[in-house]
Amino acid sequence: MKRVESEKKSRPSGNASEGLQVQRAWNYVMSIIYHNPGKVVRVPSSRQLAEILGISRSTVNQAFEKLLDAEYIITRQGSGTYTNPRRSFFPEQVQAPLIGICFFEGDAFYYTGSSWRVISALGCCLGEQGFNIRLHQNGIAGKIQTDQMLQFSWLDALISFRGRPEDLRKLSRKIPVVAIGTSPYPELPSVFLQEDSVPEKIRNLCLREQCTGCLLLCAETPDDTLHLYGEKLRSLDGRLSVHEVNLKIPDFEEQIRRFLSRGTRVLLLHYNQYTGLIRKIRAEYPESVVTLSCDHPLRNETYHGYSVDFPWESVAESAVSLLREVMTDRSCTRRIVCAPEILHWE
Repeated sequence: MKRVESEKKSRPSGNASEGLQVQRAWNYVMSIIYHNPGKVVRVPSSRQLAEILGISRSTVNQAFEKLLDAEYIITRQGSGTYTNPRRSFFPEQVQAPLIGICFFEGDAFYYTGSSWRVISALGCCLGEQGFNIRLHQNGIAGKIQTDQMLQFSWLDALISFRGRPEDLRKLSRKIPVVAIGTSPYPELPSVFLQEDSVPEKIRNLCLREQCTGCLLLCAETPDDTLHLYGEKLRSLDGRLSVHEVNLKIPDFEEQIRRFLSRGTRVLLLHYNQYTGLIRKIRAEYPESVVTLSCDHPLRNETYHGYSVDFPWESVAESAVSLLREVMTDRSCTRRIVCAPEILHWE
């Protein structure tokens, strides 16, 4: 009789059994987090997880409540439940702030050398100051990825390069945002790239090098940067002969040589992906051609001439300085102006 009573006492009660089932659901989610450290992974819904484990939805919901309280998961209305990349599987580990770097200039294969420079400069500067970094690309998907950031605002802050002001203002209501770009960003802390001063610097270079003409190697689009520079140069100095060659036409090299054969001293303005062509042309006209790359030369690239670009290390330092300020004071709307620089390469 005593043996039977002992057996009854060793059996788990209903509440204890339910506690074990809650623990099973907890362990299932923690396993996802353990195998995907620092990542955002969708967690099965309470209905799906109940079916997987063969337990009730109410039991799964109890586990979800505990996981939410411990900040291991995040729920977004109308979207679902996700693991929190800011929460480590090991609770004693301290996490540094997670800072997003977002680019709105197309996908990675469209980025110029300048874009990669600012990515590198921001990454180095943030890393040296102890931040964790997450890179976002906002290219073809555009609006979809912007909405996703608004929806999953687990970032501690964001630095945006050439982002849309309306999107960034919306996001800034959730997390601190610092904008970098050539357009004004009202109501946002920003690093303003003073691109409209580039044509004046080009004109001054023409005067210094005694160039009477300026030849711009442009793409076919009306918003091409060099085309816009050409329009501004014409308005700045009517004496300067400004011409453009469309790089998309078959005989563009012939047109370049036709212009250079006039014998006058010419400033040849180009993008750095055409450095090979420019090197060949400069060898043919060593006395009459001065070259100016629209981006600074790439690392280990041989280049003779000038380049115009922004000092990206200084831009990054200014952006991170603003970031620290706005993370402390959300009312910060300070703007730092950054001017382009012209460098000479031998």
